[in-house]
Amino acid sequence: MSRRICCPGPVVSVDEVADRVSAPDCSGRVKRGCRVYLTLRVIRIAALLCAALWWTASAGAQDSQPLAPTTVILVRHAEKSVPLGDYPLNRQGFARARELARVLGDSPIVAIYATQYMRTQQTVAPLAERLKLQVTSLQTTEHYVTDVVDRIRVDHVGQTVVIVSHRNTVPAIIEALGASPVPEITEEQYDRLYMVTIAPGGGSNMMSLRYGRNTR
Repeated sequence: MSRRICCPGPVVSVDEVADRVSAPDCSGRVKRGCRVYLTLRVIRIAALLCAALWWTASAGAQDSQPLAPTTVILVRHAEKSVPLGDYPLNRQGFARARELARVLGDSPIVAIYATQYMRTQQTVAPLAERLKLQVTSLQTTEHYVTDVVDRIRVDHVGQTVVIVSHRNTVPAIIEALGASPVPEITEEQYDRLYMVTIAPGGGSNMMSLRYGRNTR
């Protein structure tokens, strides 16, 4: 049976996590570049922190199952220029897209999925360019959530994948992956970053972080 595990604690920003683990040099100051170096690896650190939970949950898994967890990183598209319709990002949105590339640019991502809309494609474009990956575009049909989850479970076992979607579909995908439900994403919230880790034995956990400019 699949187990749902949610890492406890408040939602924090990736930079806040980096600040907490940054170490001062002999002069008592944090070395320049240390904070950025750590920030780029916060996703990996967070995965390791949660790993102990799902290893316990999957202790009875068979030896024939994959040893590596599957990591799915989900974000909503960045700020858009017009509330309704297929329109591009605004200035804040493009800045957030660049920040997403900065935060995830050193992660071992093998695939990027985004819906067909301009705002999701533009949100992930800087990351895709940095990682030299082609974005897989998925149509938001009535089977969209099922389609993307099936792709993860069939094509990306033991790998790290990024999904850029929408405020109503991100929570649905997280729950479909077997993690605990997340609160509704409001219209004003663009800074949430969710990491779902799926253990080889089938148990899932979810960690919620923030990146870029804080929103409500």
